[in-house]
Amino acid sequence: MEMKMEIIKRNWKIKLLSLFIAIVLWVFIIANENPTVNTRISSIPIIYENLDKLDQKGLILNQDITKNLDVSVSGKRSNIISLTPQHIIISADLSNIKEGRNKVSLSYTLPEGIKLEDAPKTMDVNIEKIITKDFIVKVKNESKLQADYILESTKVTPEKITVKGSRSNIDSIKNIFVKLDLSNLDSDITLNKEIYAENSDGEQVEGLVFGQEFVNINALVSKQKEVSITISKKGNVPSGYKFIDSKLSKSKVYIKGPKNVIDNIKSIKTEDIDLSNITESKKIDVKLSLPTDVVLVDSNTNYTVDISVKKLETAKEVKE
Repeated sequence: MEMKMEIIKRNWKIKLLSLFIAIVLWVFIIANENPTVNTRISSIPIIYENLDKLDQKGLILNQDITKNLDVSVSGKRSNIISLTPQHIIISADLSNIKEGRNKVSLSYTLPEGIKLEDAPKTMDVNIEKIITKDFIVKVKNESKLQADYILESTKVTPEKITVKGSRSNIDSIKNIFVKLDLSNLDSDITLNKEIYAENSDGEQVEGLVFGQEFVNINALVSKQKEVSITISKKGNVPSGYKFIDSKLSKSKVYIKGPKNVIDNIKSIKTEDIDLSNITESKKIDVKLSLPTDVVLVDSNTNYTVDISVKKLETAKEVKE
């Protein structure tokens, strides 16, 4: 037993030094296998708190707010490897701010073992007054009607819409539109469509609240068609006269109306020309007789009929 103790005590200083070196080497190896490293995490979303209090004050965040931030953090490699933007929470408290530019403090919540190295402590936010304004809703026609169709009119109901939003957003609105696709229209139609706002550059304005998001569009569509004109006559020229000929100033005309009516029309007539009082060749202004719901495409054109008659010679006139 004494011999064993003697062996243990022999060179104890060297043995203690060896143990110390072994511990240092172990710590060094472990540290190298899982060292502390720095990294930058990008696009971490900012949570804006107490937005409801802003709304109660009639205020709203400007649409150009900062939505994401980049930060630098440090930690053990094993923790850093699995770190994503979703593991870091950035909060901005809006409870005590007012209209205009404000500087708000940022708070960070990090996972255990992660340290914040470089990140902004504050940020500027622009707070605007919420205002409302009425706008007339306009129809924006998309594409074109099929050939031979005419868009007679469009009507939006309601004609005006109340829009709520930040002052800058409301001031940027040039038009409130509702889109109407014309490509397949061949008859009158009423549609319920969503409205949207555009600025002067034709870009859509976001962040608005509409009094109602949908409106009704009533579109009146006619079909046009070229048809021939026939002369309608009644009666006969007086005794002693002979009817020679009648000729229209225009033989064809464009008419328009509902598709189901226009498709069944091949020609139209003039109003009746009474021959019973015609004793000489003349030109007569006439109107066209149009079916119900049918009108002329060009209502300013005048139509005339050139009537030719000839007086017959009597037996006495022949003898003389």
